Amino acid sequence: MLGLEDGLLPHYNSRDKEEDLEEERRLLYVGMTRAKQRLILTYCRRRRVAGRYQDQQPSQFVQEIPSDLVTVIQSPTLFSSNRSSNVSKFFGRQSSAGEGARDARSDGGLPPGRKVRHPTLGLGIVLASEGEGDSAKLTVFFERAGKRRLVAKYANLEMV
Repeated sequence: MLGLEDGLLPHYNSRDKEEDLEEERRLLYVGMTRAKQRLILTYCRRRRVAGRYQDQQPSQFVQEIPSDLVTVIQSPTLFSSNRSSNVSKFFGRQSSAGEGARDARSDGGLPPGRKVRHPTLGLGIVLASEGEGDSAKLTVFFERAGKRRLVAKYANLEMV
């Protein structure tokens, strides 16, 4: 099953009504029960929507599947091919053979490219970080609220 991304399943239009959300959940369940021996569920980390690339989050339904029934396999080459080397540099990530992507920063801060969740602004991605520690100023693009500049100490951001 393809497209298990927030906004596709459940669809954006189904988020506000509980009965619509339950219908989307039922449709996923029906699709899952059609598997004979093995079921593969996939989602994109990045998708082109209306001519622009957007980072995607997995569907909330994926997290509802008991973890003992799921084997998670991630693409180890997302940031290690020649074609994507500029993406690595942009997000401050280094990769080497067999390691996959990892943060280049060791200070525990929020590097550009890090996905975050704010209690009221929702999901976002860090675009830039200035300074260190609690006084760091972060520029974050939120799906619902757009680009915001926040002070790390007061931002109350959760890493996703």
